[in-house]
Amino acid sequence: MSSININRGLLCLGNVISALGDDKKGGFVPYRDSKLTRLLQDSLGGNSHTLMIACVSPADSNLEETLNTLRYADRARKIKNKPIVNIDPQTAELNHLKQQV
Repeated sequence: MSSININRGLLCLGNVISALGDDKKGGFVPYRDSKLTRLLQDSLGGNSHTLMIACVSPADSNLEETLNTLRYADRARKIKNKPIVNIDPQTAELNHLKQQV
């Protein structure tokens, strides 16, 4: 039963990654399809850099799994976020005044 939920969560994560990697502006991103994608929503499409580490194997017996992992990582690579440093307005004003002095 739990392996079904894990596979469903990974499938939903793949769908979210594909939707974020599309060039279409304003496309629907299905974050609510899984608990995993809800937890990772801010990390994937929010104000952050997205990093994916893919573990691959050089063994012939793992070729199919390695290729699927690389395809998955390639979809994640296409996510384009524009993170912005969040600064308190008062702190920003103080820094601006310090620079003037």
